[in-house]
Amino acid sequence: MAEQKHRVVVNLYDLSGGMARVFSPMFLQKQIDGIWHTGCVVYGKEFYFGGGICSGLPKQTPYGTPVQQIDVGETEVPEEVFTEFLRDISDRFTMDKYDLFKNNCNNFTDECTHFLTGQHIPEYITGLPDEVLNTPMGQMIKPLVDQMQQSVVNASGQSALFPAQFEGVNNPQQMFGNNQQQQQQQQQAPIFPNGINNTDILNKFTQLNNNQPVDMKKVEEATDLMDYFTKVEGQKAVIIDFNADWCGPCQVIKPIFAQYSEEYPNIKFISVNTEKNKEVAQQFGIQSLPTFITLHEGEISATWKGANQVNLKNNLDKLAEKLK
Repeated sequence: MAEQKHRVVVNLYDLSGGMARVFSPMFLQKQIDGIWHTGCVVYGKEFYFGGGICSGLPKQTPYGTPVQQIDVGETEVPEEVFTEFLRDISDRFTMDKYDLFKNNCNNFTDECTHFLTGQHIPEYITGLPDEVLNTPMGQMIKPLVDQMQQSVVNASGQSALFPAQFEGVNNPQQMFGNNQQQQQQQQQAPIFPNGINNTDILNKFTQLNNNQPVDMKKVEEATDLMDYFTKVEGQKAVIIDFNADWCGPCQVIKPIFAQYSEEYPNIKFISVNTEKNKEVAQQFGIQSLPTFITLHEGEISATWKGANQVNLKNNLDKLAEKLK
């Protein structure tokens, strides 16, 4: 009698909430579509590495809603055999052995799918840490991540990786180890009592980026409306960056904007701080930051919003092309 077949699916989560796609070109000088977390879905459950081998209802883990479901195939492995497999590897997937770059949730999922179907999960998921580390900013980030990781280990012992996020989420449970002790530790020492949000991540990367020297000498600050008109008068090509000191994305794109002022010497680069120079901002009807405007022979050529390096580069190329 043939064994019953079970569908094996990988749930893919983006822990950055979409921020990796937006900001990776600026920080890493390459496009990263997400910071991936995965879970292996089989037998009506989702298995994942979260400070231990855990299971819960599919799509209802502490990591939010999956951005994609990857169909790996079918397995004839009985659930009890898979459970024994998990027990065998459980000593390698514990909180103290978690490593963001070498022994993470995606490595766990990959071992599960390979055991069940003989198939590995896509390399763009498991290879992401090395891809990030092979960039200058990635090398800067690694010590920070290592420090955060050690803090998690010291604070949580054998508890789940982010205990504060487990509350009220269909009681996800660690499959192996003392779950009662784990719950007590979670209550006593929540690692992130207020959770982690995208603003925290952005502020940390902005801090790293601001530690880099920025040469703004080729970017001219328009101090008022009259000063703005003086600076653009007679210029064939101008780009204006509308920003503010309190705007995180503005500070992130600032050094990139300055860098391009060196690469496009025939374009006038102007910065307008909307808090200090509201007249120019009102003149152009600026409502969100950062906003960029290019001018060709005094006429608006393009307008776009957001700290996106790709858009900035593309529009500068288009403006430079008009000067030929």
